[in-house]
Amino acid sequence: MRRFTEAAPEVRIEIVQGIQSDLRTAVLEDRIDLAIGAFGRRSEAIVAHPLCAERQSIYCGVRHPFFERAPDRVSRSELEAADWVQRGYSLGPSIPLPVEIAYSSATAANIEGVVMIILAGRHIGVVPDHFAQPFEERGALRRISPATLSVDIIFSLISRKGRRDTGAMRGFRQALDQVVTEFASR
Repeated sequence: MRRFTEAAPEVRIEIVQGIQSDLRTAVLEDRIDLAIGAFGRRSEAIVAHPLCAERQSIYCGVRHPFFERAPDRVSRSELEAADWVQRGYSLGPSIPLPVEIAYSSATAANIEGVVMIILAGRHIGVVPDHFAQPFEERGALRRISPATLSVDIIFSLISRKGRRDTGAMRGFRQALDQVVTEFASR
């Protein structure tokens, strides 16, 4: 944002946070120009510009029975039979969860809500590794899935196909590409 606002200080910025399906719809209906998220499925009406991948794994909280077990000591069938917290939105059919969920008694609309429910100790769920890291360092969360059950989610910047880009849209893409390139080289 700093790069973009320095290059285009006259541009009015509005940040809208929402679930991917709502953001995609807002782009298609020209209510917003661009959206960043893990949109999963491809659409003929959307132009997707891939930005980065995010590793997500299965976690439990300190009070969960799986917490004291090493990731390779929790079987796939135990994971599938556990009580899950699911997201209140779908990442789409092209981003499958690493296991089949047999039972879920909780739903959250965002990652913060998913983690809050997992921290309570009864549920397990899929969380981005970078988001879980500070909770793991404090001993509150633990990754319980082996690396083979982690998934990489691709985040993209999307716009509506056929829409004429404004200078601000081009400038934002350029600033974002520079930051992504710099971050990837670290």
